[in-house]
Amino acid sequence: MAEEQNCDILLVTEPNKKVVQSGGWYCDLRIDAAVKVLSRAVSVIDCRSGNGFVWTETDKYKIYSCYISPNCAYEEYHETLERLRDHLIVNRNRSLVTGDFNAKSYLWGNVSEDKRGKELADLIGELEMCVLNQGNQPTFVRGQSSSIIDITFASPKVAQCVKGWHVHEDAPLGDHLPIVFALQPQRNRANEGEPPSRWRWSETCRERLFASLRNKLKSHMAISPEKLTSLVIEACKESLTRYESGGGSRRKVYWWNDQIRSSRTKCVKARRTLMRANRRTRKEAIELMTLEAEYAIAKKELRKQIKIAKDNAWKKLIDELEEDPWGKAYQVVMKKLKKETPPTLNEKLRNVKTLFPQKTPILWEPPMVQTWDPFTREELATAAAKIRVKKASGPDGMPPEVVRRACKAVPEVVLGTMNRILKSGVFPPNWKTARLVLIPKKGMDEEGNRKMRPICLLDVFGKLLEHLIRARLNEVIDDNGGLSDQQFGFREGRCTLDAVTEVMKLAKFANNGTWGRKDYCALVTLDIENAFNSASWLHIIEQLRRRGIKKELLRLIMSYLEVRRIEVTPNHIVDITCGVPQGSVLGPSLWNILYDGVLKQDMPLGVKLVAFADDLAVAAIGRNEEDLMRNTNQALARVASWLEENELKLAAEKTEAVLLVGRRRPRAVQFQIIGAKIEPKKVIKYLGIYIDQACTFSDHLAKTAAKAEGTISALSRIMPNIGGPGSNRRKLLAGVATSMLLYGCEVWHTALATKKNVVVLESTHRRILARVACAYRTVSAEAAQVITGVPPARLLVEERVKQRCTGMPKSMVRSHTLNLWQKNWQQTTKARWTRRLIPDIEKWVKRKHGETDYYLTQALTGHGCFGTYLCRIGKILNASCWYCGEEHTPSHTLFSCSYFDPLRMDVMKKILVWPEESNLIEEMLESPEKWDVLHTFVKKIMTQNEKKERELETGGVK
Repeated sequence: MAEEQNCDILLVTEPNKKVVQSGGWYCDLRIDAAVKVLSRAVSVIDCRSGNGFVWTETDKYKIYSCYISPNCAYEEYHETLERLRDHLIVNRNRSLVTGDFNAKSYLWGNVSEDKRGKELADLIGELEMCVLNQGNQPTFVRGQSSSIIDITFASPKVAQCVKGWHVHEDAPLGDHLPIVFALQPQRNRANEGEPPSRWRWSETCRERLFASLRNKLKSHMAISPEKLTSLVIEACKESLTRYESGGGSRRKVYWWNDQIRSSRTKCVKARRTLMRANRRTRKEAIELMTLEAEYAIAKKELRKQIKIAKDNAWKKLIDELEEDPWGKAYQVVMKKLKKETPPTLNEKLRNVKTLFPQKTPILWEPPMVQTWDPFTREELATAAAKIRVKKASGPDGMPPEVVRRACKAVPEVVLGTMNRILKSGVFPPNWKTARLVLIPKKGMDEEGNRKMRPICLLDVFGKLLEHLIRARLNEVIDDNGGLSDQQFGFREGRCTLDAVTEVMKLAKFANNGTWGRKDYCALVTLDIENAFNSASWLHIIEQLRRRGIKKELLRLIMSYLEVRRIEVTPNHIVDITCGVPQGSVLGPSLWNILYDGVLKQDMPLGVKLVAFADDLAVAAIGRNEEDLMRNTNQALARVASWLEENELKLAAEKTEAVLLVGRRRPRAVQFQIIGAKIEPKKVIKYLGIYIDQACTFSDHLAKTAAKAEGTISALSRIMPNIGGPGSNRRKLLAGVATSMLLYGCEVWHTALATKKNVVVLESTHRRILARVACAYRTVSAEAAQVITGVPPARLLVEERVKQRCTGMPKSMVRSHTLNLWQKNWQQTTKARWTRRLIPDIEKWVKRKHGETDYYLTQALTGHGCFGTYLCRIGKILNASCWYCGEEHTPSHTLFSCSYFDPLRMDVMKKILVWPEESNLIEEMLESPEKWDVLHTFVKKIMTQNEKKERELETGGVK
């Protein structure tokens, strides 16, 4: 099979021993794992082996093949991992590990986790390596049982080179399925058909732009849209610079500010002055020294300003993460993780045909308008304030900040143009042309091509006009009965959790009462193919007419929909004939108006429709199984009929159902829609939450934990223990994984009544916090929580539930959380050494200065280069101090060992404090200066201990 696949290297576990011993194979000491190089193009530089693993070194990579028997004792499993760890620590930057580890963990896709899996997952996290297993395809199949026990993981740089990792289902090798992947060096491929250059917005140019806009436009009134755009572009030419397509120009970093700009200007000026002086031979030495000193001062000031700005920016992001888990902080982190290859031109054209279907062009008969109500200046100001800044520009390259400034600089001109458009009833064609950007999604389609998410970028002046139209449209809709309360998408103050809660309310109602008097409940989720891009314009206009929209507004919306275009590249333009415009302001409102028809249909008693954008759920109850099927099937038939009438296509094969009946076992139930049969499943995913039949949410916690584990693994690429980002930055990065873990907890918080679910939640959260604290993988959850200042996951869930249910301020809820946390901290039997050093959690968490790192965390947890710890994990046999012979405990090392008295004397000279167990943290929290001195003291001790440990390992002394 390897020859048929044209493989260069073959990695085998449990090989035929006679075959591998015959020559040409590299084997481990037990001959349980083997490697064979099949291609002459691959040159092996070195090969080493141990018990359970063997590795070969090429010019670029070190590739490991491993095997650990499922029948070995846990102690032997632990020892094998420790030996593998010692090898990988030295070679972690270029290693790729494969093998049969007989371990289960959420990190590589299992639905459950065992002790071995936890240990291996912790090891992978400690080494900052990345798991490469994709999806939840089993690698081991025996009869009806299957699992994922064959694992591939690699260092971050090597992981980026792994392409096409997949399980080969067609060629089973015994109980195990073969895994195939390629190692390809990273290449940067340019995105064909680069968009034209765009204007760069800068706050320093604000006044200059304002003056230029006034100068260009003040003498004009009610000009055409084309003239307005051209004059504003002329103003941009005078006051702004461009992003040049093809490179060279860089975007402003997130922490940049005016103080840094000023400091940088002074620094550059000082450097140039010094360089010119050096070229002149007659300059005196004293003058050169003065210029060098001025340059050094300017450079130091610039670095200081950058450091302050970065710290403030990260603290702001962390605060925003607390308020909005999916906001800017989440986006910043995910950009570091999602680095997909840009789509090629062929991929773009292929996806455009799939994503944007074509229908027969529509010839409108616009209504005759006798009178019209012009937009007011107040309406313009409101619409301009709603334009979102710091967003990508449309085909004209104009930033949204420019349009907002134009509305303030020359409001009468902009308002006159908008009223001229309203009077004519013709939406400007240029403002209907969108620039297409395709974002790669996970997975492949049926033909093996990458899935793409379309982003359409429109001109901002067009969006300003859309805001004006939408405000009036919503006013008319509200006056005529409004939209259905069962639509939760694209509506202010509503979210996915509201939709899920609405469904669960019906399930709770059905399951109330005694055992014999409970109703049966079913949830059916419907999938509409390419809903937004295939919505019929005729039906949208028909719904607007029924709502009594004013004629001048209706005529403008007709023009807004017709003759729309998408700019794939500057040389490839595609006409659009249906769908609500992607990336627009008005599109979501038009979709809700169209979709409102299905939500207001008459449904059988006991049936409720719940929508979030295009996601439609049918929740039904029945007294018995027959009643439930009848009600559900009638509702599904009416929904299908409405969709057909409105030219929307239902994907029946993607329709899913689950019976929400608790622990009861109903008779066979089956639903039908457009001739397709729907068999209820045990678990379905609805708006990001996995809902199971018993409503326990155990499956949701397991699957979410697996997703969070994958994010932790990916974050390890940018969070090494030594030399990586500081604890504040690590807290932000790990906060993204925490947000994923706790998503929807306001709905599934009842699952924490089960101890198993609490263990899943807390163990995953512990691994997240271990990355933040730079802690050893053996550290307890309690210690990691206190050191990082992050409350236990269970308390975070309670906090979110309380805030949602009571509406209490965030500060008040957090104060209650800290009180509960402190009470639990005083009663816990774990993390005793950490509790002795940090007895008061609130004082530690609310400190205004100081960050923890790899060395300080060792001192605070006692898990590190201490004799008692190393003896406990089996790395050494004697726990005596390496310097004085007493017991090598954390307390003795930091506060008693005479070998480090000179370091303590240095501390005494600087801050007049002798480091002791009772005052270490208290003194560190007193001032930034004391924190730095005592932190340096701890770091020197731990660095010396680490050096001594390595010397003992190298010399073979145990």
